[in-house]
Amino acid sequence: MRALILLVVLVAAGLGGLALFEKNAAREGTPETPATATPAADTALGDWPMFRGDPTLAGRVTLTRALDKPLRVWTYRAGDAIESSAAIVDGVVFIGSMDGVLHAIGLDDGKPRWTMKLGAGITATPLVLGDAVLLGDGLGVFRALSRKDGTELWKYDAQTEIHSSANTDGTRVLFGAYDDQLHCLDARTGKRLWTFLTEGQLHSTPAVIDGKTFISGCDETFRVIDVATGKEESSLEMGGYTAASPAARGDRVFVGTFSCQVLGIDWRRGRKIWTFENPDRQFPYYATCAVTEGRVVAAGRDKTVYCLDADTGKELWRFRSRARFDSSPVIAGKSVFIGGGDGNLYRLDLEEGGRGGEGVWSFPLGAPVIGSPSIGGGRLVIADGDGVVHCFQVAATGNPGILQKEPKR
Repeated sequence: MRALILLVVLVAAGLGGLALFEKNAAREGTPETPATATPAADTALGDWPMFRGDPTLAGRVTLTRALDKPLRVWTYRAGDAIESSAAIVDGVVFIGSMDGVLHAIGLDDGKPRWTMKLGAGITATPLVLGDAVLLGDGLGVFRALSRKDGTELWKYDAQTEIHSSANTDGTRVLFGAYDDQLHCLDARTGKRLWTFLTEGQLHSTPAVIDGKTFISGCDETFRVIDVATGKEESSLEMGGYTAASPAARGDRVFVGTFSCQVLGIDWRRGRKIWTFENPDRQFPYYATCAVTEGRVVAAGRDKTVYCLDADTGKELWRFRSRARFDSSPVIAGKSVFIGGGDGNLYRLDLEEGGRGGEGVWSFPLGAPVIGSPSIGGGRLVIADGDGVVHCFQVAATGNPGILQKEPKR
């Protein structure tokens, strides 16, 4: 009888651990429950556990009650520049800096929870999956760290630079590297499950939807790969190499290239459906697109944010800034947030753009921005090139905390 009770307890504990490990994956969406499904509540109030918010890399949250003017609630200074974007889970912000330090910061107060020195500079955005924080560094070491205190759980040596952020289907972790390969690991153990060799370096993050992963890299090729087997299902010549990641919604994928184009791709049929190019200004796209129903927002090094029709690629509006955009835009309800090379955080209108040229709202951060906004817990987190992490209240709900006044113009 005691043995039976012990067996029941052990089984229950194992299932509980599995549920905890897969909590974020279920929240983001799995092949059975895609992240593109319409949420019942504002996702801006939930978690942002990875680059672009969920495995599709669409960079979108729902936000029905937004502040007219976001309010900065705290700043946090790291020891070096920051090119990474933040992950936000259960009230903690995780972000890496160029001195190789991973920072865990309280979302409510901006105070450090812990820091962990890794091997080299961090440009990848952390992936939070269950009790683990997963990311690679500039020396090619990919680690799983404890979300509680940053202690190492396991590591995997790719033996080359890793700038790609990790993605997941809930049990597997995928990332690109400068050895021209897409790596797939067991998320629990770090065991290599498979690698896929391309013909160029992989800087971008793979997107995941419906059991498939999409990659685009320096070999100028868009590829659809089965997540379970690592087998290529289709490929398509893009006409230019990419640092931007593919952003998926349903059957469509959107990606900007260094040949100065934004592509709309039907990944199931393996063909381009449209190509957008500004005939007057030929500059590359480094930033990843944001995608919502009927619209694609792309930001280029021509100092311009474009809103395009998702079905046709037709330009709906554009917004010009004073410097290039490497930061990827995020769609939050009816707003578009993006960091600029001129050191400003911009809020644009999804329907109308900048409304007169200066944006609906802007805030001077103080240094150029490469990392992208992340939105979770009703707050937006973005870092600048001086290593300062800024947190803004964007949702008109809850206690906004101790607010800082906007600087005078």
